[in-house]
Amino acid sequence: MSKMLLARSVVIFISAMAMTRQEYNDLRGWQLPDNENGSDAGYLIEDPAGEQNTDKFKGFVNWLPKSEFERKYIVESDEKHPKEDAPKDIPIAQDPLKQSPIMQYFSYTHLPDKLQSVSKPIFELARQLDNSLNDGPEKSTGLRKLLEAKDCFVRQALN
Repeated sequence: MSKMLLARSVVIFISAMAMTRQEYNDLRGWQLPDNENGSDAGYLIEDPAGEQNTDKFKGFVNWLPKSEFERKYIVESDEKHPKEDAPKDIPIAQDPLKQSPIMQYFSYTHLPDKLQSVSKPIFELARQLDNSLNDGPEKSTGLRKLLEAKDCFVRQALN
């Protein structure tokens, strides 16, 4: 048995397109295995820096279930938000490897517009504080309490 490796992901930019598991298999010319559900929602992912693995795309292509895509990626822009006015809620500190882990929970672009207007200013404050303060217990506690406050405000906006 091989040794288990500990690895850290790096920030990369990919292209993604929503499609079902069946649509991805059809695109690749593959037969859907009997034990897989063709209607599973997901995304075709293209890493333009990766080695080309199909003549239909220039980079490395694979498919991820929707839940895995949402766990691993934050959408920077889409057809609704063209690149020039893309949401600026990508929670990346000046050094992405030093970003506080809690920052992932301040993301807001997945919310409806009404809730984005409540969540966005809190995200911007959290990002500013995370980038400008040294790590420590008070910073961690402050960001956690700010996240709790954001959640309260978003719930209130639902009423």
